Amino acid sequence: MNDEASTACHFPGCCRPIHARKVCINHYIEATRLIAAGKTTWAELVAFGIVAAARPQRKQGKSIKARLKESRAAAAAVSFVQPILASCVDMLPGH
Repeated sequence: MNDEASTACHFPGCCRPIHARKVCINHYIEATRLIAAGKTTWAELVAFGIVAAARPQRKQGKSIKARLKESRAAAAAVSFVQPILASCVDMLPGH
């Protein structure tokens, strides 16, 4: 393993930055090619210590695009309602 275990590829002799599963992009792509060709599996690569186990997936919330759309809709609703509320307030006694 490398001295810079937290930031460098864990493949012996490689010092490129980690991309995923504790290996660099080149070794990650090579692993996916071997898996796609049916020559190995992620489980085997993890068992041999070649790559790290996958991290648990985070619960997926709404996408940024969906949240932005909601935010824009809310802003449009507020800008639509504000003048109406202002005119209602003006009609209240004492204003």
